[in-house]
Amino acid sequence: MSKRPYDLLSASIFILCLGVCSALVAAGLIGLMEMAPLVVALMGLWLIALSAIQRGEGEAVSFGTFSWGLILVVGGVMGFLYLRNLYTAFFIPAILIVIGLIGVVASLRSRR
Repeated sequence: MSKRPYDLLSASIFILCLGVCSALVAAGLIGLMEMAPLVVALMGLWLIALSAIQRGEGEAVSFGTFSWGLILVVGGVMGFLYLRNLYTAFFIPAILIVIGLIGVVASLRSRR
């Protein structure tokens, strides 16, 4: 199955993320520098959702798309926390969680 039908949807989700983050900046809830990592984290969430959407009937979740989405989510959240000076307390747990989740998905994938 071609992944082309999701290109326009992904671009629209990116524009939506930019709009939501811009609104948060305009409302004063986040700073301008915090907008970029938040957009990265939201796009990572979209990739995780896209990996579930793209799978066909009886197929496993796309491992590569899910892994990159997870890495983007953690990278974006860690960037956001770094800008808020909360980075050091969450660095090691975040890395361990990512490695653990990727390991779980890899083992589930190899089981079938």
